[in-house]
Amino acid sequence: MWASGALPCRRALQAIETGNLLTEEEQKGARKTLTAAALTYVAATAVSLAQLVRLIALFGGRRRND
Repeated sequence: MWASGALPCRRALQAIETGNLLTEEEQKGARKTLTAAALTYVAATAVSLAQLVRLIALFGGRRRND
């Protein structure tokens, strides 16, 4: 896991903490939820890169016969 200062969602967490918007227990849940949300972006990027590599492998080596 990340160190508390390295979370991708640290600005949202800081706003929650400084604004006293949630209890300590709720903050733990918010941290987990925001981290999971950030990881969806990481997963989507990985899938997109894998798709790009796949397409390059399929079509990158072919030459047009014009």
